[in-house]
Amino acid sequence: MIVSKNPSGNAVLVVAMLAATGTLVGAVRGDTNDDGVSTRQVEAAHGVKLEVREIGKGEPVVLLSGGPGFAGAQMFNTGKHVAATHRAIVPDQRGTGRSIVEPFDPAQFSIKSAVEDLEAIRKAFELERWTLVGHSWGGLLSMAYAAEYPQRVKAMVLISPAGIDSSFWGTYQANLSARMDEKTKKAIENLRPSAQTMEAFAEYSREFNRISAGAMLANKSAVPALRAEMTPERMNPMVGMAMQPALGQYDLRSKLATFREPVVVIQGDEDPIGRETAQRIVDTLPHARLEIIEGCGHWPFLERPKKLNALLTTVLAKPPI
Repeated sequence: MIVSKNPSGNAVLVVAMLAATGTLVGAVRGDTNDDGVSTRQVEAAHGVKLEVREIGKGEPVVLLSGGPGFAGAQMFNTGKHVAATHRAIVPDQRGTGRSIVEPFDPAQFSIKSAVEDLEAIRKAFELERWTLVGHSWGGLLSMAYAAEYPQRVKAMVLISPAGIDSSFWGTYQANLSARMDEKTKKAIENLRPSAQTMEAFAEYSREFNRISAGAMLANKSAVPALRAEMTPERMNPMVGMAMQPALGQYDLRSKLATFREPVVVIQGDEDPIGRETAQRIVDTLPHARLEIIEGCGHWPFLERPKKLNALLTTVLAKPPI
């Protein structure tokens, strides 16, 4: 997640580092390539076909990218690591990657619709329960899904998650602003979309996030890799824009206070989301614990991938109780 400004100067929440109700029709396509990666399309509400990749065998683990607006490609390298011991399932969420919404309809996007898309995938894969691993917005989506379908969740691993309620936004915005140097702030102030079109505003949003990428990271050597995520193929800022009303006011605490399955929250010690955001999640969920990665900001799989993978191996082998 990143805070940007629209061309008129009003603060808005644009997609980035955090990335519909209806009846499931079912999986409509399945292919497997030479690397053992199989691809399916799952039909969800409004006829949208959600593209889902899977690799590996064993207990199912779904990996959810951040944003909202990042394609599943963001989590695929992490998925390949998980696939050494588990069945890794990596979807392109609605409106991202190959899960195309055309024409783009903002009314299709909400926390509830994202939860129902995830449930459609579980049904299509005929899974009784699965483990959720989500980054940033993907962590929030994991919690929202567990609040709605607790009986379907075996465990959760929340990587740099957004808050369990929307109160975290003020802390996040303040921390992010404090980490931007004057040169970065000036570049953002001078940034304007090239035209008054959806495509131009999407590229404006991607460029904003490229400019401010360093503020999200403790390990600055990961800046080029983070900027490489911000392409039209891998990032659709319009999804995040459509989700702004839902993200501005939500609270999952009452439902998750009775969630009985194990949860691990993983956060960098310099994540602008804020330690208090992670602690609020741990304090709410009865069987949750916090793991801190030192020298890391909001993107552990880019900044400290070996440490993150080691933690995932441990917690997925035997989730804490």
